[in-house]
Amino acid sequence: MNLGNLKRKFHTMIIDPEDEYVYCGTSTGDIIEVNIDRAIYKRMAPIGKNFTQGVYAMGILPNGDLIIGAGDGALAKISIQTMKVKKRTKVWGSISSITFTKDFTHFFCGT
Repeated sequence: MNLGNLKRKFHTMIIDPEDEYVYCGTSTGDIIEVNIDRAIYKRMAPIGKNFTQGVYAMGILPNGDLIIGAGDGALAKISIQTMKVKKRTKVWGSISSITFTKDFTHFFCGT
């Protein structure tokens, strides 16, 4: 994919339900949105402060919002429209996986 002058190491990737975009979690703590059809960089999140120790796990909600898990234990919900953090909390340990219940009302994260 063409990222222009950006250089990133990816730890995790997830594709949206419409197969239009892939979201890539990086070692620098940001998330890069890439258009699948054109294989080009679209935008980056979060706006403001990156997640320390990298983004290692991601899940996507039915409305398109992202749930991310970072190396420092940060859990966050990112709005897909604005690419801003809606909610943020922290758990003990690095987050290595995220999975949702069948109805998407809850999720589990592995550390």
